[in-house]
Amino acid sequence: MLSKLMALGALSFLLACAATETAGPVASGTQTAEATAPVPGTSDVVEAKDPVVCKGDRVTGTRIRREKTCRKQSEWDEIARKAQDSVDFGNQRATRQQSETLSPN
Repeated sequence: MLSKLMALGALSFLLACAATETAGPVASGTQTAEATAPVPGTSDVVEAKDPVVCKGDRVTGTRIRREKTCRKQSEWDEIARKAQDSVDFGNQRATRQQSETLSPN
């Protein structure tokens, strides 16, 4: 039972992080590490320009524990873009509903 609750909590945490992640660095716990250098003659040249960024996220239910998540910068940018798109969609929907409520028929 406890393992099911922990799995559900982890899934909720990941969804919340994806929805609220910003493009700016986290105040504490942000680290940047360069991706491994490509082997000459391979097609991994793009990876050298896409550094790996590690961010520390607070774990729900505790004030002390932090969870380190490492992703490529392009992945963090994609998460931030999707989160912003979601916020923009919600704002547009709320504005549309408000204008429909206020407009006389």
